[in-house]
Amino acid sequence: MTPDPKLRAALEPAWSELREQRLLGRIAEGRRQRAGRQRRRTLLAVGAVALCGVATVAVVGLRHRAPVTAGRAAPGTPHLTLADGSEATLTSDGSVQVEEQTLTRVKLRQRAGSARYVVRHDPARDFVVRAEDVTIRVRGTIFSVELRGDTVAVTVERGRVEVSDRLRARELVAGESLTLPAHGPAVAPAEEPRPAAPAVPSATHAAAHPAGGDLLARADAARAGGRPGEAARALQAFVAAHPADPRAITALFTLGRVESGRGQWQAAAQAFDRCASTRAQGPLADDALAEGAQAWQAAGVAARARADARAYVAAHPDGLHAAAMRRLANE
Repeated sequence: MTPDPKLRAALEPAWSELREQRLLGRIAEGRRQRAGRQRRRTLLAVGAVALCGVATVAVVGLRHRAPVTAGRAAPGTPHLTLADGSEATLTSDGSVQVEEQTLTRVKLRQRAGSARYVVRHDPARDFVVRAEDVTIRVRGTIFSVELRGDTVAVTVERGRVEVSDRLRARELVAGESLTLPAHGPAVAPAEEPRPAAPAVPSATHAAAHPAGGDLLARADAARAGGRPGEAARALQAFVAAHPADPRAITALFTLGRVESGRGQWQAAAQAFDRCASTRAQGPLADDALAEGAQAWQAAGVAARARADARAYVAAHPDGLHAAAMRRLANE
């Protein structure tokens, strides 16, 4: 309802300078109050952003913080993250201890339960997991280790691993698993059967060509004892004495790893190349070619490195190392 203009005029006070000042004052006060509310909202927003930033920094800091060399994931701790980005996911009864962590070597000790390892690929780094008397060596893969009473079970999801005990080393590929005694024999196994010796055996020949099993056991013991030179000599002797033995392929690949570990890059590259050429379509062929290329590069022989890299890309265009080999082939 619209009020009567005459009545409104009679009731409203006459306009004056004082009334004008009061009205302008109320307008100014209203503006100040709105400005104050806006400032408070801005400060609250800035504070919230700052708080989120602090929280983000804290989370990132925790995520990327490198574990100490003697770190441990005790029973009940479900996850262990290493400085290189590799991870171990444990069961509730799992226990994994970091014994060594450097740019060239990571060594873990699994003491109980089950653990699933996701290892970032790095050909220059030796990644080792020990579970009782069983040793698992990898460069980059996904695998699981389970301690079941007196046994150790290893299952490979992706890539390849080398599993060794006090008897010998074996290569496992994706989809394969192996269960070994947790505690191997204290001494090397007896010599494997050999072809019948001639009526008058040659002492020189016997000394020069000891049984294959003895040489492999000697190499394993030397590697476990930190004697890579002795391990390399035993592996070289095995390959020379038993070139047709099916285990010669694995011995060549292991020899490449041993020589790489002690910085003998040319010897490592030659062993990897022999492994790749001997088993061109076998389960170790792609890894041998890739590691051979990287070893030649480390040895400073760029042409051989590019040749191996190109051979890898041609034979394994979708392989695990294809991207790295393409980069190396174009250098």
